[in-house]
Amino acid sequence: MKQRGDWKNLDGFLGSSATRGVIQNPPPSKNQDRVQLCSGSSDDEVDSGGAPTPNVSEEELLLTAPWSREIRTSCLGPRGREKISAYGQVIGSLSVTESQGVDATLESLDYDLGSSLLRQEHIKHRTVSAGSLLTILLRWFLLLFIGILPALVATGINLAIETLSNAKFSFIRKMLDHYFIHGSMVIPFVVWILMSWISGAIAGVLVAFGEPQAAGSGIPQIKAYLNGIAVPRLMRLKTLFTKSVGVVFSVVAGLAVGKEGPMIHSGAAIGAGICQGKSSSLGMDFIVNSRFYKIFSHYRNDGEKRDFVACGAAAGVAAAFGAPFGGVLFALEEGNKGVPGKLSNGGLISFGKFENALYGMETFPVLILIGVIGGLLGALYVQLNLLYTKVRLSFFQNRYVKVFDVIYISGLGAAIGSTMFLLWNDCIELPVERHKSSHPLQLSCPGGQYHVMANLWFATPEDGSLHSFGAAAQLSGNVRMMVSLTLIIIESTGNLTYSFPIVIVCMIAKYTGDYFNDGLYDVHSELNGVPYLPWQPPVNYRSLIARDIMTSPLCVFEVENSLEYVWDVLKLTSHNGFPVVEPGGRFEGIILRDHILAMLHFRIFKDFHARIVYLSRKSA
Repeated sequence: MKQRGDWKNLDGFLGSSATRGVIQNPPPSKNQDRVQLCSGSSDDEVDSGGAPTPNVSEEELLLTAPWSREIRTSCLGPRGREKISAYGQVIGSLSVTESQGVDATLESLDYDLGSSLLRQEHIKHRTVSAGSLLTILLRWFLLLFIGILPALVATGINLAIETLSNAKFSFIRKMLDHYFIHGSMVIPFVVWILMSWISGAIAGVLVAFGEPQAAGSGIPQIKAYLNGIAVPRLMRLKTLFTKSVGVVFSVVAGLAVGKEGPMIHSGAAIGAGICQGKSSSLGMDFIVNSRFYKIFSHYRNDGEKRDFVACGAAAGVAAAFGAPFGGVLFALEEGNKGVPGKLSNGGLISFGKFENALYGMETFPVLILIGVIGGLLGALYVQLNLLYTKVRLSFFQNRYVKVFDVIYISGLGAAIGSTMFLLWNDCIELPVERHKSSHPLQLSCPGGQYHVMANLWFATPEDGSLHSFGAAAQLSGNVRMMVSLTLIIIESTGNLTYSFPIVIVCMIAKYTGDYFNDGLYDVHSELNGVPYLPWQPPVNYRSLIARDIMTSPLCVFEVENSLEYVWDVLKLTSHNGFPVVEPGGRFEGIILRDHILAMLHFRIFKDFHARIVYLSRKSA
């Protein structure tokens, strides 16, 4: 039967990669029955005897996976799984109630564009190929911008934090000096608390009422995205703006946060936005009517977008820590689960001999002790953070309550600082070398001395090698990253001399913490309901087979199916992929939900009168 199709308008055709389908089209018919993808939507109807009438171009419709996810959501609703009879009962030993509360509305990314004959025929006829010089040059041009923009965002955040923080603390220091001599110390402390309240309120309102996906560091969600989970609204321009401004006011409020983690999220959002050439937040497509559209269309799929997001996340690490190689390793270690971590850990001990090393064998017992303590403290921190977050998730559901929580914590930090000023009045002799290099707070101390507690809140930490080892151990105990974290710390300190000790403390801290619980990012992925596959399955799951976790009866398609059956399955289930079998039950392949929706939308049927959808397994 002759195929129908405009090869020039089928870029990114959503064909089945496993079934390799030749999808036949209906002959012209006078039958005026209409096929609707979604109930109540007249914009996506297709007439049996005419051409498809989508509200977007064919190329845009088939190319963008988000369209398919939106259609799927509107057809099924967020709780579509509960309506299905085809799901049946779990027949194996692994009950769905054992999960950690995975959000069933989340979808996986579809990396495979399909390998159907229709798509291959289209590739032969399109004017701009994926390997053309223009496409390659555009890719490098986009990567250049992905490297530059996160650095500009990080610079802007740094300048804003430095400017606002200097203004805040300079004003407070002047008030402390003035009121210590001429009045009550209560006034500057009240001003300090009020300024922290205002900054915290701005950050809280932006997230609670602006874009909730901007909450937190964003690293757990980015890790999930890089591993194949499409988290809604994660890469929006609105999310990027809220994240950047919220970080500034959170730091100014005195909260125990920084720009480093959020910069990874910001870089990933920049990478996603640049490669797509459009903004969902603004409702604008910047290149749809331009001469570059056919080139950009190669990047509008989940596989290409994920690669650009990984580049953006790496650029975010480089901008935050000044560690470009650490950023690359972060994208590989956390985003590519095809590279087992055990294969990369061994390279950490192959540094060789360092010249002018300031440590010897006698240092290693101290390093081991630091690593163990860092792992124990990290495990304790993760457990306490988990318990506290569960309490907050249970009681702080209202947006106004969430904003009040931020204001309360901001004011509490300032109140603790001011109370410590009053309770501890220790004075220490000011070193000679610091007379010219710093301006410590004197308060009630005599000349040549400074107030210890005041400078603890208003000064930066002193340098020291053991400080770096302790910080590395604590961070590794918290997040359980080893390869990329080691290189990030080495690049940040700019000192290769202590590379090997940092490797030792990070490795020991990680494995010590792993004995007790998961890392901070993995714990928060579970709290957010985002599925995440670790390197190895749990021990009690390693002997399971597919039958142990599957449902019965199976929801499958045969090679030929009635249109009514296909429509009912899509309406009553939320599966993202379906097995395709022969009438005898022999497995032939898998077809994705997106591909079936595209077939229905473009009226690609074998015989409309018989209401048959044909899925051929002919070799491509």
